[in-house]
Amino acid sequence: MVNDVLKTLREKQEDLGKTITDYTAPTTPYLDLVETPDEFILIADLPGVEKESLSVDVTSDSVTITVTFPVGMEDEGVNYVKRERGSGEVNRTIKLPAEIKIKKANANFEEAILTIKLPKKIAETHKLEIK
Repeated sequence: MVNDVLKTLREKQEDLGKTITDYTAPTTPYLDLVETPDEFILIADLPGVEKESLSVDVTSDSVTITVTFPVGMEDEGVNYVKRERGSGEVNRTIKLPAEIKIKKANANFEEAILTIKLPKKIAETHKLEIK
């Protein structure tokens, strides 16, 4: 009898877990950050995203990608059998290992792939006069 109760509880727990994952928000975009001698290249996969739903902000040492996922069908009167496509906004900030030239950075979005080129800022050396 105790085993039957435990089995039922486990099944209900699994069902609850499935229900919760069916309503999760969109996930963080997957990306690669490549370093060359002159620049960083950030490549992000964004399937199902429109260019108008993207925003990229850069600072001297970070990049923030914001994606707004459209709202799906209105929930009213819709009987979802399975719901995995989320809606809402997702932000991802990537800290860069060196400073970049902000005004020279550029972004391209083609075939669901966002490519951001971030030219490195060259460290300047200044000789100090010793007094």
